[in-house]
Amino acid sequence: MNGVRQKTLSPGFRSKVLCLCLLFILVSGSRILAREPSLDLDASKDLPQSIARLLGPKDSLLAENSKGEILYSYNPNALRTPASTFKVFTSLLALKILGEDFHFKTEIYQDGEGNLKIKGYGDPLLISEVLEPLAGEIAFRTKSCKQIVLDSSYFKTPLEIPGTGSTANPYDAPVGALCVNFNTVFFTCDANGKLASAEDQTPLIPFAEKIIRSKKLPRGRALLTQEHEQTTLYAGHLLRYFLREKGVVCGEVVLGRVKPGDTLLFEHESPYSLTEVAGKALEFSNNFIVNQVFLSVGAHEKGAPATLENAVNTAREFAAKDLGIKDLIVAEGSGLSRKNRITASQMMKVLRAFQPYQTLMHYEDGVWYKTGTLHGVRTLVGYIPEGDSDGLTRFVIFINTPGGSAQKVLGRILQSN
Repeated sequence: MNGVRQKTLSPGFRSKVLCLCLLFILVSGSRILAREPSLDLDASKDLPQSIARLLGPKDSLLAENSKGEILYSYNPNALRTPASTFKVFTSLLALKILGEDFHFKTEIYQDGEGNLKIKGYGDPLLISEVLEPLAGEIAFRTKSCKQIVLDSSYFKTPLEIPGTGSTANPYDAPVGALCVNFNTVFFTCDANGKLASAEDQTPLIPFAEKIIRSKKLPRGRALLTQEHEQTTLYAGHLLRYFLREKGVVCGEVVLGRVKPGDTLLFEHESPYSLTEVAGKALEFSNNFIVNQVFLSVGAHEKGAPATLENAVNTAREFAAKDLGIKDLIVAEGSGLSRKNRITASQMMKVLRAFQPYQTLMHYEDGVWYKTGTLHGVRTLVGYIPEGDSDGLTRFVIFINTPGGSAQKVLGRILQSN
C-alpha cells in the first residue's frame, strides 16, 4: 500500500456519496484460548456474563489477538448473514486479483462516419467531476460528432443484483458497464414546481428532468433503472452536455457497439486507484461501488461480459484457494442479499488476510471497523490496536437476532480490555 497516490475528493463528491450511503453501527465480543481454532459451537459458558447476555442463539462472536490466541468465541462455526461486513471480503478479492494500483478504464473511439463511441468497463467512480475533464480530453481531439454511441456490452444486460428492489433508496441503484454518478440524480423542487440540480457540479439535463417528472418525485433523488438502458443513456446525455460546454458540436445519443474498424482515440484512466475505490466503498458502505468492482473481477477472470455467475464463481474459487474457505455462500458482493452466508471463523480468515489494508476501514474511538445493517441484522468486524504495540486484535460480531446490538457487544469487549 506504500506509494499509493492519494486524491483530495471534492465536497461535491463527498456529499454525493454520503447521501448515497446508509449509516451503520459498531460491534464485538467473547473469550477462550487456542491458536487455529477448532471451536465448540456452544461456548457461552466461557464468556463474561456482561457479553453473554447480549448474545442470542442466532448470533456469533469471535475475537483473537495478534498472536492468534482466541479471546472470545460464541457460535463461531454457524452460518450467519454478514450484511455489509461482506464488503471486506469483496474488497480483499478485488485488491488481490486486480491489484492495488488497478485503474478502471473507459475507451473513446471514432468511426468512419464521424460518430463518437464510448465503451464502458464498469468504472464505479465515473462522476461529474471526472466526466467533465473527460469531455475536455475529447474536445482536444475532435470538435464535432455525428452521434454519441454508447457501448455497455462489457456487462451483461439486464443484470439484477440479489437483494435490490425497485425503491428510490441508493442501495437499490442498478449496476452497469457505463454509468455515471452512481446511477442517481439529486435534485430540488421549489414551491412553483421548478426543478434544479442539488449538486453544483452536475447540471439537471432535460433527459434527467423527464425521468424525475415521470416518477412524480417531490425532491431528493431519482434512481435510474436498467429499463431501456436508461442508466447508459443518462451517461451519454450528461457527457454530451459537457462536450457542448467545451465547444464540441454533438448529435443524438444512441446505443450501439464498438466495431473492429473503429479508431481508438484514447483510453481514459480513472484518477482513482482500486485501493482508493475500496476505501470509499468501505467508508461509505456503497453497494453500487462494491458490486461494480465485484462484477469487474469476474469479467477479468472469466471473460466478458461481466455476469453475476462469473463473479460468484471467482469469489468462491478465491475464498477456497487463497483463504482456505471452502464452499463460501456468495450471492453478490455488497452484503445486501440475505443469501450471503458466512461463519465468524471464516470471516476471521478474511480479516487476517485483509489486515494490511485495515486503514481503508472507518476509524473511530481507537477501532478500525466495518458495520453491517439489514432488518434484524447488526454486524461488525474490525481491528483493535493492542496497547503500545503494533499488534491488532481482530474481531467478528454477527448479530442475527432482531433487536440485538453489535455495538454493545463491542463496547463490552473494549471495557474488558
